[in-house]
Amino acid sequence: MWRFVDGQHGPYRQNRGIRPGLINLLLALRTFEVYQPRDHVYGLLGLHQKFNRSGKVTALLAPDYAKSLADVLRDATRAGIEERQNLDYIRAISGDKEFPTWVPRWDREQDANKGKDPRPFEYEIYHAGGVDWTDSFVTPSKEEVNILPLRGFTVATVAGVVHPVTPGIRGLALLQTIETFRGLMEDLAVEDQRFENGDNVAIATTPVAAVDHEDRPASMDCVESGFRAWSAYISENSCHPPHLDSGHADLQDYEIWSAAEYDRALGNASSGRSLFTTSTGLIGLGAKTMHPGDIVTILYGCQMPVILQPCPHSGDYELVGASYVYGIMDGEAVAKHKADGIEDVTFRIR
Repeated sequence: MWRFVDGQHGPYRQNRGIRPGLINLLLALRTFEVYQPRDHVYGLLGLHQKFNRSGKVTALLAPDYAKSLADVLRDATRAGIEERQNLDYIRAISGDKEFPTWVPRWDREQDANKGKDPRPFEYEIYHAGGVDWTDSFVTPSKEEVNILPLRGFTVATVAGVVHPVTPGIRGLALLQTIETFRGLMEDLAVEDQRFENGDNVAIATTPVAAVDHEDRPASMDCVESGFRAWSAYISENSCHPPHLDSGHADLQDYEIWSAAEYDRALGNASSGRSLFTTSTGLIGLGAKTMHPGDIVTILYGCQMPVILQPCPHSGDYELVGASYVYGIMDGEAVAKHKADGIEDVTFRIR
């Protein structure tokens, strides 16, 4: 809380000119205790008005305790989208089927067992939506309150999914999961879809979502060498390398240290998620609830590919969650889409 209220020393101090939006506040304060769940929205309106120097509360945020909790969180999500004109909030999707799938549970912390993405991706380092996404973003209409229409395009259809990397999976079982993924990738390989830096780099990079053990962008060389050291350690010892913070004497060995770094990065990114392949030969890391037949999309305003699940007989979709897809995280899919001259579509998310 201090970073929001400390006007002299906090990151939002006045001389920096940075103001937290509604989504920032909802994300940061969702773990706080409140008298009743609706106050996860209504209780922060004063702070939101202070930062935005506004005396008005939009109609979507006007306190109304007669509203259901689902309606309060839904309207807060719409207000956050309208305020910042982007879809950054998708990283907070919790996968609660009681609510519209595009509405996060702002009233509670993400649950590692029930939530679709127990640990949010390091969203800021990716640019899958391209640099000119603002030209294509359209503020979602409110014609149907529980439907969120979003502009974008389909990248590919999910063809195969490897079982979730469950928290606590250890040693050879985890290595076998990745080797199963490698086999699936090779089985579904498309002739003209070869990875620029080779299959080994792709296999090493995808389970860690291209970040290192400290959640920083990782170079391909470091990821590949770390994966090689990690695989060798587990094959030889049938267990994980020592924890980086354990002070274990074996960590003095560079190869073991590299294996331990990769092990931490892997746990951070993959735990509770699924590895997947697409009909076009792409590979990725997404929510544990995804299935073959889901689609990988670029939604303008979101800097990560988004997995959508078609709803039978309606033409609508459910939002499964953000994903990492190797080879398209810097706008490559957007560039191809534009070069091919394919029109954008509107996805109705329910």
